[in-house]
Amino acid sequence: MITGNLDTITDEVATGWAWNSAKRSSIVDVSIKVNGEIIANGKTGLPRPDVARKYGRQDTGFNIQIQPEHLNSNKPMIIEAVTDGKPLLGTISLPPNTFFLHIPKTGGSTLRSILEPLFDQHWIFPDAYQMRRHNGLYPPRIKDFIHQSELDRIRLTRGHFGWSQIHLFKERPQVITILRDPVDRMASHLKHIFSLTSPNTDPAVFQEFLHAQADSLIEGRHRNAQCKVIGETDSQPIRGSEAANLDRAISRLSEIDHLFFTNELGDISKQLSNAWSLKLPPIRRMNSSKSQLTVPDNILAKIRKHNEYDIELYKAARSSRSSL
Repeated sequence: MITGNLDTITDEVATGWAWNSAKRSSIVDVSIKVNGEIIANGKTGLPRPDVARKYGRQDTGFNIQIQPEHLNSNKPMIIEAVTDGKPLLGTISLPPNTFFLHIPKTGGSTLRSILEPLFDQHWIFPDAYQMRRHNGLYPPRIKDFIHQSELDRIRLTRGHFGWSQIHLFKERPQVITILRDPVDRMASHLKHIFSLTSPNTDPAVFQEFLHAQADSLIEGRHRNAQCKVIGETDSQPIRGSEAANLDRAISRLSEIDHLFFTNELGDISKQLSNAWSLKLPPIRRMNSSKSQLTVPDNILAKIRKHNEYDIELYKAARSSRSSL
C-alpha cells in the first residue's frame, strides 16, 4: 500500500513524501499532474525525519522540479502527486495568472491582501526589491523594470498600471479590477494626499488643505482616473494623458474577468473562491480613509464636474453587471 502527501508547490518545486508499506526498502516513483496532465516525474529518496517518526522510514521525501511554463496558465490549476496511478493526499489548488488593475483609492490594498498570499513571492511583480527601489511605491511601467524572460515567470501582477501593460504577457492573464463611485473615489484621494502631507488629523486643518489645494488636484491628473487606467494605450500613458478614453474603457468592461465594486469588498473572497475553487479567508478591510475628515458639498460638486467621464464609465459598469 502506498501512503504519502503532496505538501507544497514553491518556486516551481513540488515537495512531499511517499512510501510503499508492502515494499519497505523500495523507492517510489512519483508523477506530478496539473489539471490531469502529467508534467513532471521524480522519485522519493530524500530524508523526511517527520515521516520517519511515524512510519520508521527516512528516505520517503521528494522534491520534483516543475518547468515554469507548466505553472503559467490563465486557468485555475489543480495539482496532485500520483504514484502507481493513484493520487497521494494533499491536492493543491493554484489561482490562474492574474493581472490586478489597481486603480488608486478603490479598495485595492484590501484586494491585494487577498491575492498576494495565494502566490509564491517569486511569482509576484513588482517584488519587494523592486518596490524598495521606488521608495515603497509601484514602478511606473512594467517593461522598464523587468526583462521579458523574467516576466514570463510572473503569475501575479499588481500595481497602478494601465491596460496596455496586459499585452506584455505571452498568455493573457485573468484581469481583475475594482471600480468605485467616482465622487467617493476622488474624495478619498484628497484625504489620502492630505495624510501624506500632514500628520495632523484635525478636521479644521483638512479644510484649510482643501481650500488651498483641492481645485488643482481635482482638475489635474487624478481626474477621471478609472477611465485613464482602463482606457490606456501605449500612446496615451496614464500619467501623461488628459484624455478620458471613455469609449475604449467602456468597450473593455466586457474583457475584465472579475469586475468588482468598492461597496462589495466583503463579497470578493467568496466570489473568487467560487471562481477559482480555492478557500480564501474572509476579507479584512485595509487602508480606509479617515472617517473624521469630511469633504464639503461645494468640493463634491467640483469633483462631480471634473470626473464626468468616470461617472459615465461607472454607470456603464453598473449597468453591465445588472444585466448579467
